[in-house]
Amino acid sequence: MKTRFKFTTLACVVGAALILTVASAPPPVGATAPAWRCAEVSGESCGLGLRAVTTVGESDGWAVGEGGVILRFDGRRWSRRHSPTRQTLHGLAAVAVDDVWAVGEHGTILHFDGLSWSVDASPTELDLFDVDMLGATDGWAVGAGVVLHYRDGGWHEDHQPTANFMYSIDMASEAEGWAVGEDVLGLAGAMLHFAEGIWREVPPPTDANLYGVDMVSPDEGWAVGNFGTILHYAGGEWREYDVASAPLFAVSMSSSASGWAAGVEGALLRYDEGEWLEVSSPTAWSLFGLDVRQGEVGWAIGSRGQILAVRGGEWVAFNHPLGAEMLDVDVIDETSAWAVGAGEDGVILQMSDGEWREVSSPFAGGLNAVAMLSRSEGWIVGDSGAILSYDGAEWWQVESPTKNELLDVSPTPAGDFWAVGAGGTILHYDGVSWQVVKSPTRVWLNGVDCPSEDLCWAVGEGGTILTYDGAAWTSVESPTTTTLTALSTPTDVYGWAVGLDGVMLQLEDGQWTERPNAPGMLHGVWVDDHGNGWAVGGDVLFGPSGEQLIGYSIILMLDKGAWVRVATPTEASLLAVDALDGGAGYAVGQFGALLENEGRITPVSLFVPLARNG
Repeated sequence: MKTRFKFTTLACVVGAALILTVASAPPPVGATAPAWRCAEVSGESCGLGLRAVTTVGESDGWAVGEGGVILRFDGRRWSRRHSPTRQTLHGLAAVAVDDVWAVGEHGTILHFDGLSWSVDASPTELDLFDVDMLGATDGWAVGAGVVLHYRDGGWHEDHQPTANFMYSIDMASEAEGWAVGEDVLGLAGAMLHFAEGIWREVPPPTDANLYGVDMVSPDEGWAVGNFGTILHYAGGEWREYDVASAPLFAVSMSSSASGWAAGVEGALLRYDEGEWLEVSSPTAWSLFGLDVRQGEVGWAIGSRGQILAVRGGEWVAFNHPLGAEMLDVDVIDETSAWAVGAGEDGVILQMSDGEWREVSSPFAGGLNAVAMLSRSEGWIVGDSGAILSYDGAEWWQVESPTKNELLDVSPTPAGDFWAVGAGGTILHYDGVSWQVVKSPTRVWLNGVDCPSEDLCWAVGEGGTILTYDGAAWTSVESPTTTTLTALSTPTDVYGWAVGLDGVMLQLEDGQWTERPNAPGMLHGVWVDDHGNGWAVGGDVLFGPSGEQLIGYSIILMLDKGAWVRVATPTEASLLAVDALDGGAGYAVGQFGALLENEGRITPVSLFVPLARNG
């Protein structure tokens, strides 16, 4: 069902909000659809990275990040809150429990008034990276060549003090503050100093790009950045103080004698008695935000929604987000399902009695697809021709007749299985062993489905469609040349296939017909023979340092013969979906996203614009 090229094929549509036109007319607002939500195993942010964290005392805190995700800490747990934006949020500042600000992409400014978050008027469309509030009536925000000042109840663009990208700001007082970042070319560090009512550029004592600053007082502060750079401000000037082994993104000082820094691959450093020392970290994922208060109580947040807590100088993982790229899911019944993916090693998840748990994989590579015949029999396929068998208790790797990557596997009603993959590979399991079967194509085959013992379909690159008639596989005419990624055929005469560029094909009486495209990449589809169906997709673009630049998620529902878009709780690209008759099921995707749908009918607006960030 899932191929690796999906992670490098980019759907980059800049500055556009597209409306799904799959349905001939938009359904009325107030139509109903089963609600999708993030499963607990995905973490509080549903796989989305977190960029900033702030606390208001020990029992109230906020974290924000990719796709506009907003989390709140209530003294016991972090939970997701409604966000009025899908723009990535980079900065946070709390004045009080009922006065919190967040800033982000394209000049986005949000405000929390104690009841809800709302969009505040912004004087810029440039990206904002950090915000610091001096009180309810005075604050500053910095970004991509822009500095904003909050006064007189609104945000105003300050005189242009710099064209550089400023990533962090900390105001030591109303009269003194610092901002750090990088020059407009990204080749050297940059600094701004606020004094005597004016921001001025100050040359830093390093060429390293700077990402975080925290002032202990107007006379002392710290800044961190690329190459593990640590700068100290004292005696009216900045000096290089130390160098860590990894780039650092954030620094938080609880006093002049104590503080923390965090960065790439979970790097954590503690400042104590005049020395910065690296300490053990419970995560290998990069940490972008840090807030530690008096008493050594605080939080660090980062990639994949990772949240760390520090208590008494010891950091622990507050949550354990999945983080792996989940590539396929198969639902057996109301209380049993399996999902597979690719992390550092192969990832296998089992859902039993309503709870997901990771189980041991005998194969170290990526796992692309899973198909279960029953609770006690099933198969997983993956990289290098890997084939795993389930015996009701554990998974075993069995001998494979190919080294080609296998991308999908499907049972037939008779109990045998088919698998397809790279280079047109087709394998058949006859109940005894897996054998290579002659294929009419050399292109990659991404999906296979068998509605009966003597009828199977396979789809792949270039719009390829193959059929099996009980004797041999043959190519059939396809109405598209766009790569097809998945298919679902519940009967011999009915089914759907989806693909890149939103292509959608319908099988009717043995013929495939192209239907209106969805506005984006589609990677997974499930339909039953009662007219119910789900299709999922999305895409992501990564920057040179691995940061996510563009991300979106799509969920479509088949409603009375037409596909309509429904709300999704994540911006992570979804790669596969499976459900029981009636629509209750699961969807999986990038960054460990695992969504669940219990089939409960909830009022939503189905005609939702697809916002893509540019």
